[in-house]
Amino acid sequence: MRCAAGFVSVILLLCGIACVGTPLPPLPGYSQKYRLDEEIPIPPGGYQYLESESFTYISPTSDSLRVAELHLVGDTRVDEIVSFYERQMKLHNYEFIEEVPSKVAHKVSLLFKNRTENEEVRIEVERKGTRVHIKIDVYPT
Repeated sequence: MRCAAGFVSVILLLCGIACVGTPLPPLPGYSQKYRLDEEIPIPPGGYQYLESESFTYISPTSDSLRVAELHLVGDTRVDEIVSFYERQMKLHNYEFIEEVPSKVAHKVSLLFKNRTENEEVRIEVERKGTRVHIKIDVYPT
């Protein structure tokens, strides 16, 4: 019994070591291409797309079934970004649903619904230090 427990422990340790730092491959059959700038506007002011913190997947059977978490960082004010998205998302076929203020200072969440697809977009805008971070979640409804 003691030998079996030791064997299981060694196997688990080896699996843990092998998995550390190994990135997961994309899901088979899923595309990682998602044109952020064509469908969801990027605010002016030199915002950078943080590719290492973002992911996108589009179903191989339906372009309308997609999930994304996109991260941007820049230097404008939170209220300017909120106003920008409230104006621009209407032009990109999204209906404003609600603004959810946060208990955290300088953080706001906006929720939009695509007018023609079963899809929602949640945009979180937060000041962290001297930078403004934008997290855009795209998901089916």
